[in-house]
Amino acid sequence: MTRHMFRNQVGFTLMEALVAMTLVGVALTLIISGLGRSGLFLTKADLHAVARDLAMQKLDEFILSESNQIADEADQLTIQGVSFGYKLQFQPVKSSDALPTSDTPLNEKLLSVQVSVYWGDQGRTQSLSLETRVLRP
Repeated sequence: MTRHMFRNQVGFTLMEALVAMTLVGVALTLIISGLGRSGLFLTKADLHAVARDLAMQKLDEFILSESNQIADEADQLTIQGVSFGYKLQFQPVKSSDALPTSDTPLNEKLLSVQVSVYWGDQGRTQSLSLETRVLRP
């Protein structure tokens, strides 16, 4: 008679409760680790955006300079607590790269301008490069 009485009781067994707690623990662990990784990806995306903006700013400075006579330039900056370096280089475009006819004086006025931005710790440096062509006055 006591055996029949236990089967009619409502509730969970100890084993069912332990399995449920284990599943909840695993699910919470996965959620928390996913949130941590998404924060890392946001930080990396932010650093890439800062590097892109810095490279575009340096290209714009070169293009807007009156005579394009700025020397090749390299410098270090600290933005948002991260050290960024950049290097601006320019050189005349070779006639074979510029226009089909090398007789035109336009080829002599065309410059290839490249800005390289780099950031990160030693051994884990990341970089971004932008290049454009500029017509000298």
